[in-house]
Amino acid sequence: MSFTSRTKEEILLLNLNKAEVISEISAIIKNIGIIKDNIKITTENEILATYVYNFLQSNYNVNPRVVVRRGYNFNKNYLFMLEINEKIDNIIDDLGINTHEIKSFLVDDYNLKRAYLTGLFLATGSINDPKTARYHLEFIINDEEYARNIQDLLN
Repeated sequence: MSFTSRTKEEILLLNLNKAEVISEISAIIKNIGIIKDNIKITTENEILATYVYNFLQSNYNVNPRVVVRRGYNFNKNYLFMLEINEKIDNIIDDLGINTHEIKSFLVDDYNLKRAYLTGLFLATGSINDPKTARYHLEFIINDEEYARNIQDLLN
């Protein structure tokens, strides 16, 4: 198991208050979710998929459809896909994920900022072991304007 995977598993065991979880989930869905007529979330991390599933089920009383597939190029990893087909507008509005900007209620204080960045890391982040010479943290973000907003948060 990679250092990144172990770190993500440890993060998902933390106890957060509801506002922090909302910030975290918002970042996760914004970064690995595809929003059209429904919301589709795809991840290789089973624990992350379960975390998002449980949040949606308990907070919105929806039961996302779950599909598990073998990863691309027949590698040993699986892809976990959640598909939400109900209460889409409610979820999008509550989590503030319909624009490039990061809604202020998601990052009002230090703990919420930290939770949002944690969600971003869980969705698209990677970190090398601090014991290595090439220690670094990175995020994969496909939107330049959103990346600038993340940069402002990090600063």
